[in-house]
Amino acid sequence: MGLKQASGRGIFRTQRLLDGGGLVAFLLLTTGLIWGLLSAPSQLAEPLPLPPLAKGEQRVLEQYASELIMDEMSRNTIVGLSAAIIAGDRIVWAKGFGYADREAKQPATPDTVYRVGSISKIPNAIAVLKFNADGKVDLDEPVKRYIPELVVKSRFAAAPPFTPRQLMTHHSGLPSDIVKGMWGEQPAPFQSVVSLLKDEYIAYPPGTIHSYCNLGAGLLGVMLERVSGAEYDAVMQETVLQPLGMENSSYYLRSHMEPKLSKGYNKKGQPDQEVSMRDIPAGNLYTSVNDLSNMMMLLLNDGVYKGEQLLPATLVSEMLTAQNNAVPLDGNFKIGYEFFLQNPAFSYVGDDFSHGGHMYLFHGQVMGVKKEKVAVVVLANSAGAAERVKLIAEQLLKGAIAVNAGLLPPTTKPGNNVAALLPDLPQAASYAGSYGTVIGLLEVQETHKGAYTAKLQGNKVELLPDKENWLRPQYRLFGILPLSHPKLQDMRIAFRTVNGEDVVFIRMGKEIAAVGKRIVNYNLPQAWRNRQGVYHTNDVENQLLGIDSLELKVNKQGILLMNLTTDTKAAQLGELVLYPVSDQEAVIYALGRRMMETIWIRQEKDGEKLIFSGVSFKKQQK
Repeated sequence: MGLKQASGRGIFRTQRLLDGGGLVAFLLLTTGLIWGLLSAPSQLAEPLPLPPLAKGEQRVLEQYASELIMDEMSRNTIVGLSAAIIAGDRIVWAKGFGYADREAKQPATPDTVYRVGSISKIPNAIAVLKFNADGKVDLDEPVKRYIPELVVKSRFAAAPPFTPRQLMTHHSGLPSDIVKGMWGEQPAPFQSVVSLLKDEYIAYPPGTIHSYCNLGAGLLGVMLERVSGAEYDAVMQETVLQPLGMENSSYYLRSHMEPKLSKGYNKKGQPDQEVSMRDIPAGNLYTSVNDLSNMMMLLLNDGVYKGEQLLPATLVSEMLTAQNNAVPLDGNFKIGYEFFLQNPAFSYVGDDFSHGGHMYLFHGQVMGVKKEKVAVVVLANSAGAAERVKLIAEQLLKGAIAVNAGLLPPTTKPGNNVAALLPDLPQAASYAGSYGTVIGLLEVQETHKGAYTAKLQGNKVELLPDKENWLRPQYRLFGILPLSHPKLQDMRIAFRTVNGEDVVFIRMGKEIAAVGKRIVNYNLPQAWRNRQGVYHTNDVENQLLGIDSLELKVNKQGILLMNLTTDTKAAQLGELVLYPVSDQEAVIYALGRRMMETIWIRQEKDGEKLIFSGVSFKKQQK
């Protein structure tokens, strides 16, 4: 049976990557979320409201589901979409909308095959758990036990090696990606990441913070091959896909699936080509909503599928249980094995689990509630679905909960009293100082005892204490008039000490995240001072970073800052702090995905090159 990857041409006209390597997309999202306060940032349009469903009103839910999806498709230029609702051990509704191939008039169906991006990580993790159940993999042994040649540099002498459990919860401390070579016409085999990692540093000590990592899924795939003695696709077919009856699913496109394969469409609704990827286990699964529904049944029913116990109930429970309760830098974010938990949209039910998958043209979402034994799958073939598949899935799941359990979402918006959700961490004697954050250099001054102002990207706000022991930012127009802004009203800031470092936490609504930490013992070597200037990358494949230029400059306080400019909108992003650790290496000083990763200098025949995530940048001459 033929196996191949989808290939693409003209793939570098725009940024393709959302699940992995999307440094610019990530920074834009973060910056817009927290500090887009003066430009009235756009809000996601509300989906069609859920009707007052009663228990057992399945037909009413199905009618609503169709109306919701058709409304979303028409408003967001979505050409094709398939969705399914699962209750217990069966699919109670599945339907396709629009076209899998509009030009050929081929309709989308529940068996249409889509690329599902990071949803690929879920079957990958299930395979690891099955090997664990068979005694072939220990989740708490070093991954190096299974991949002896694996070497990653570290600056944390006392840190333990990372484990399969930490790879499945994104707490390994590895860099998020190695962008160079990750995508292309003919990318290298995913097993090549093992040798590529020898030039990279661990960003965090394993177990200290959640940092989403595509490389981890690839290493799990290599581990599965080593333990089984078989190639990855064969392992996945035999261990997960075939036992679950996922006949239209594969990590490499199979010939019998090609007639069902959906085309991809860009934001204008025009057919376009996706790109092949290196990191197969992290994001290259081809599948359908019917097939993914089988996987969700396995999880809803404690590892039982069609009467057979395919995975021990204890491991299913672990997969859907928070593994990071003892990680203070995670704020109140919760993750099981790959699945994200405790979506605020389902706080009235609890026990929810979800994962999205995003590529340039294809977007998907799986979502379920274990206690009520209901789940949904939504897959789409259009770039316009990027921000909508999760909203559609949430609405369908709320409807399924109502119809199957008689529980409707609350009509009143819950309050934001989350004081107890921040770990009981000590406060610093003073918050004054400079902090590296995901949104740039944060400078905090104490204007008088207990009163602070903060400056970020030229915006200056007062930090006013509230009754929940957080700080509320207040902006003054022209430095005089207090200005009310919805984003600021919902935002709170806290400074706490974690593992001996002063950390900045941001709260938006009920969600809390660590975004940066105090800059201490900063010393800028002359070698880095001499590197001030604008850098460009000339490698075509490296345009996937979405960066037109990278600028290094030193501010008045003697701190080295890195400015990034996007290649599409010429938008300048935050001034990220670089913390030199030697004349040749510096880390991006903040907390979160892609932060604390190393930028290093390589000497080549045509001069010095700045290397980040495998991508080389050369300084432009004046």
